[in-house]
Amino acid sequence: MEDLQERMEQLFGYPAAVNAWEEYILPARMQTYYPEWLDRKSRRNIETGTGDDKEYYKNFTGDNYPIVGISWDNAGAYCDWLSKKTGLAFKLPSEAQWEKAARGTGGRLYPWGKKSLDKNLANFDNLGGKTREVGAYPGGASPYGMLDMIGNVEEWCEDLYAADDTDSRAARGGNFISRNPDRLTCFFRRQYKSWERRNFLGFRLCLVNK
Repeated sequence: MEDLQERMEQLFGYPAAVNAWEEYILPARMQTYYPEWLDRKSRRNIETGTGDDKEYYKNFTGDNYPIVGISWDNAGAYCDWLSKKTGLAFKLPSEAQWEKAARGTGGRLYPWGKKSLDKNLANFDNLGGKTREVGAYPGGASPYGMLDMIGNVEEWCEDLYAADDTDSRAARGGNFISRNPDRLTCFFRRQYKSWERRNFLGFRLCLVNK
């Protein structure tokens, strides 16, 4: 159980990083499914940029940076692959799970507590014009020790955004570009089509207890 807990903290403690995604896509069998990540002429090449604008995004892809340009479908496929590889069960967090991890049981506005938005605690307002490495803001940890819950990259959740729209999924957390304080709270939710891929949208794993 101790080893399981350590793995949960490692994977669910911050968004999935580029090096984890590379492990998934680099085997030859996967290149049939994800050629755009490896073709150097592609705007989504893992080494040159995984956003809609390669020139804008080309410096965002260091090994320990959060992987972005990921659709909800991509993220779910990764969860399935990792589950089969490890024998554990991984999925995207539900919105309820994500929000509890961010707010704790005290209903916090921000993961770190009462203190207002602070650029020493999260990456937002286009600070530096790019994402930061995962775990770069330890002072912004939630009550459960979760990092990067606010800012840096928005994170896909498992849930539909609305029950009557089966094409759209919810994302949480705001991103490095976000300036509106309302979009940088633990309870803000945003809608994307499940196939959308943005240069500020990634995901966080949830380890399912069996």
